[in-house]
Amino acid sequence: MKRSMKNGIIAVAIALCFVLPIGVFAQDQAEPALQTQTDQTQSDVQAQADVQAEDEFQVQEKVEPQSGVHTQAEVLALFKDAPAAEQDTIKNSEALIEQGKWASAWALLSQADADNSNPYVFAEKIRVALDGYLQTAMHVSFIFADVPEGEDLATLRELGTNEPIEPIDFSPATIASSMEEKGGEIPPVLSYMLGNYYYEVWKNYQGQWLLDDETVLNDGATEFERAYAYGLYTPVSLDRYSEMLVASQSWTGAKNVTLKALEADPGNLALTLRLADTYYGLGDYQSMPALADKIIADKNDRSMLANGYVVGIEAGLALSDREMVDAYLDGFENDFPDQYYPTLVRHLVAVNFGDAATANKAADAVTASFPGNPDVVRSLVSTWLSVNDPTSAFNYLNRNLAKEQPDDAYAALYFYRALLNVEVGETPDRLTQALLDISKAERYFKKSYPEGHQVFDMIKSMQKEWSDKLSEANQGNADAASSADTAASDATSAAQ
Repeated sequence: MKRSMKNGIIAVAIALCFVLPIGVFAQDQAEPALQTQTDQTQSDVQAQADVQAEDEFQVQEKVEPQSGVHTQAEVLALFKDAPAAEQDTIKNSEALIEQGKWASAWALLSQADADNSNPYVFAEKIRVALDGYLQTAMHVSFIFADVPEGEDLATLRELGTNEPIEPIDFSPATIASSMEEKGGEIPPVLSYMLGNYYYEVWKNYQGQWLLDDETVLNDGATEFERAYAYGLYTPVSLDRYSEMLVASQSWTGAKNVTLKALEADPGNLALTLRLADTYYGLGDYQSMPALADKIIADKNDRSMLANGYVVGIEAGLALSDREMVDAYLDGFENDFPDQYYPTLVRHLVAVNFGDAATANKAADAVTASFPGNPDVVRSLVSTWLSVNDPTSAFNYLNRNLAKEQPDDAYAALYFYRALLNVEVGETPDRLTQALLDISKAERYFKKSYPEGHQVFDMIKSMQKEWSDKLSEANQGNADAASSADTAASDATSAAQ
């Protein structure tokens, strides 16, 4: 779930709840981590940004096509201003596409315009490349095939073909740039198709493509804007255009385009959510609650429902309206009684409001409702750490350790108290307490987890690391004491 709201408090909480794996001790989890929620979110983003493009393009068979959304009639309508000869070529291409003959359509277009100098045929080539490839390498090289009768392109993409097919180099961004440099015509339909091309590149190859993400977003939005200025747009292009504007934080343009898209589809909740994003970006917080209520009124999509509450809570926080925040939090918890993240959000909000009583109440309630859930304990502790309040985190852990708990709950609580001690400071006293707690956690884990579970390897590793640090710290203290004794002896001798 991506949110671009500037406050970020609730966005962080929802990211934590929806993105983090269920259970820090899950079998596929490599290592537990104690981080502030902001740190965790930043690390998730950084992990995506660090993905590097390979030196050589690899054919990618499972890139999901994004623009197979136009009917033949819709495509022909986009080319209504093309010269008659080009319209005939495009009609013939679309007739072949209707039969699943994508390779034949590409061959026809290449024969009509081998050097990509005709802007209308070039635009149709982009349409074929986006919707009809069998395989693609970074959307600059494509393989096409005629789909056998009785089969479909999606299945063919999955299964592949045994026949070797020569890939075709086709880079619309490079061709369009060259065309503009030469002063060639860029008709609205070409801008429309280029906008779709940049959108798909952005969605499929963020951080990995030939151009950086910011350039791709800007170029895509510019192409959509050109087409829009000439009145050439569809619900698809408005949706994508507004999404790219939001991603680049062009809030005024995003608001206007999203409103235009909602004119054609007023019940579209994804667009409604996007509009709320733009209002937040513009600082128009008063306009957000009505949109939140519209989204919340539709209970069918649980993810969208959660987003609706996020919008309302963010609006209340931005307006410093605690009553509004609490009302949306109440609804959030009521609509998701079997989930822990609404109460984690309540805890997060209370901590950031400095409301210790509400924060403690929420923490104890969610811990009691989901005993032994390490995600819950980690989130609560991390929230307090994010505002530099380890004391409240320790109080929470101590308070709940004093209660009657199932074995896995004791395990999680001791485990995170151990981590918290080391996080706060690697002093001999804290390292000693951490080693005691991690040993207790291990005993309780043995009652709940099977022998050989990776949590025991992790604990063994932490015990060794902390024991080594404790030995170093104690040795350092001993050396310091010895030096002090020597200095005192020397001073005594000098005085005599």
